[in-house]
Amino acid sequence: MLCHKVSVLFMLAACAGAAPEPTTLPTSWIGNTFGGADGHWVQNNIATLFVAPDGTCYTNSFWDEGAHEAGIYKDGGVGGACDDAHGHGGFAVAADSVHLFIVYHRKIQKSDKTDTWGIRRYDLAGHPAPFSDGAWDGSFRRITSSPTALRGMCIAGKEIFVSDFDANIVRVFSLEAMTPLRTFALPRPMRLCAGANGNLWIIQSKTADQAAKIVHVTPAGDLLPQSITDSADLVAVAVDGRGRLLVADNGPDQQVRIYDQIATAPKLVGTLGEKGGIFSGRIGQTGPLRFNGLTGVGADAAGNVYVSFNNLGPYFADHPGYGANLECFAADGAAWKLKWQLQGLEFVAGAEVDPGSENDVFTQNQHFVLDLSRPAGQQWTLAGQTLDARAYPDDVRAHASCECVLGVRRLQGKRLLYLTNMYASVVAVFRWDEGNERFIPSGVIAREPFKNEQGEMGAWPPRQPPGDWIWRDANGDGRFDADEYDPHQGDNSFVWGWSVDSQGTIWKALRENGIQRFPLEGFDVHGNPKYSYRASVVIPNPPPFITTPVFKGDINRIEYDAAGDVMYLAGYTPEHPNKPSKWGQVGPVICRYDHWSKLTGQKTWEINPPYDPAAGVTGKAMSIAGDYLFLSYMQQPKILIYELGSGKQVGTLAPGPEVGHVGWTDLPYGVKAFRRADGEYVILNEEVVHGKILMYRWKP
Repeated sequence: MLCHKVSVLFMLAACAGAAPEPTTLPTSWIGNTFGGADGHWVQNNIATLFVAPDGTCYTNSFWDEGAHEAGIYKDGGVGGACDDAHGHGGFAVAADSVHLFIVYHRKIQKSDKTDTWGIRRYDLAGHPAPFSDGAWDGSFRRITSSPTALRGMCIAGKEIFVSDFDANIVRVFSLEAMTPLRTFALPRPMRLCAGANGNLWIIQSKTADQAAKIVHVTPAGDLLPQSITDSADLVAVAVDGRGRLLVADNGPDQQVRIYDQIATAPKLVGTLGEKGGIFSGRIGQTGPLRFNGLTGVGADAAGNVYVSFNNLGPYFADHPGYGANLECFAADGAAWKLKWQLQGLEFVAGAEVDPGSENDVFTQNQHFVLDLSRPAGQQWTLAGQTLDARAYPDDVRAHASCECVLGVRRLQGKRLLYLTNMYASVVAVFRWDEGNERFIPSGVIAREPFKNEQGEMGAWPPRQPPGDWIWRDANGDGRFDADEYDPHQGDNSFVWGWSVDSQGTIWKALRENGIQRFPLEGFDVHGNPKYSYRASVVIPNPPPFITTPVFKGDINRIEYDAAGDVMYLAGYTPEHPNKPSKWGQVGPVICRYDHWSKLTGQKTWEINPPYDPAAGVTGKAMSIAGDYLFLSYMQQPKILIYELGSGKQVGTLAPGPEVGHVGWTDLPYGVKAFRRADGEYVILNEEVVHGKILMYRWKP
């Protein structure tokens, strides 16, 4: 792999006003097999999979920030993606030797009030392939207006079969002209595949009183006597080159089940995957054959079997999953051997180094282990998925976004994870489960109730009070019980500034209403940190973030160095107001206050970093580490470095072209820096376009 570079500009202290002199430093990334250069990256979700006889893997999904919703992969590499599929993908994909077909949706005319779902035809390189009466650009066959209807697709002979779940039918189209030919009735049809004789195997989803099953039907829809009923959560089917049926079971077993003699009496002859997946043994631990959230299965003519999973499952149109995984296995005697693996694990995600173990990095759901001796881009290994929604179904991460890592903290021998979301509406606290790879829900500070899609107070979490509130898992079961809430009224529901210091104190900037301090009150018997409104203290904003007759002081970021008793605040002032108004930004003013606990309000320095909202020049995230402040910009792929002692800018980090087009910093806490024991700084920055975390290594 190429040695990727990051441009670094240093201001020479001895030559005030001199132009910066450029140099280069190695950079890296976390969470994606590829860096994004030359269009090579792994999409951030794979909802379905089709494998061609030559081993080419075709995928489909609802969203990839870089527009690889329908990706093409072969031999462990990226082969491309379908054109014009950004935001238009779906649940199904199929291909023959000439064309690729994906479930696709779009508004055919601007006047259309609803999306239209159907099939779009491409050539095998991912370019649209029109047919005689195709809609839009000639490559699209309209079918339905339901986003959840089309759940499976396969090719048999010269026909395409499409499951219409909502209509309880299977639709049949001609392969050449895409002409509708017929339908046949089948309750709740899902994924399907064709055997060598042209008959179909179709998954029927479960109901409240009936288990899922796989039925065997003719192309005309006539039911054959063979069926499979011994799997828990059927999500995908395929037939391999030996005529065996491969069934992806996303239930408790997390395995691919293999059936032989399918033409007469299907018999289970083997499995692929460790029983229980990542929920067996050390819960959450990742590794070959430890699946979680199976979405697809397929086989090539050489006998290799391919598996896709996203740590959630396939049928979530409103959720991108928790990372894309595509793995290829070869049978090695009686065992299975991993040939290659592709990963695209991050989507709008922040990350932070564990201060108690500088080679461990955590995002909202993942645990990575670093080996900085390896080449750039290969310095990370996924060690665990830290969300266990099976054991803890009320985990905030399973219901709402928590993309930002506010902090990984080691307090009284305990490892804790503090998260917030893109809108800073919540602080979620988790305790590490020793012996496993998971964080257990521990507490929540919410500045407003969780709401549903209609903007009303939602049914989750159960029994949440109106207004702002604190929850602590008092009985240790990870669930929201009525007697575990600490309700409150009158908070500022537009807060942006949160942080947690090295002592476990949570700081909250109430914008014009002062600064609220939630001290750590110790731990309960379950290891949950205790916070309360009763123990919290609010102090007024210090100058220059003060209210005047014409302007309300507005603090948007807050960072407290407990060891040095130094506070850093950022936001807007009467001299530097928020005009034109932009939400979620750091702001044009950053101040340092020494001896904070003794002389509150005594400013040491004030800096005004570049700020021009009209031109898209706004800082979005900042991080304090060691002797420096790191400021990441929203629409510009750069990080400014300021010396904490003087407030002077001493450098700029920017990614080189080897990592491709780098997207915005969307998250208000999208950058985190850490000083290693040898004095080197590791700076982790959100990089949403190509599904990774940028990792800069800088030694002053």
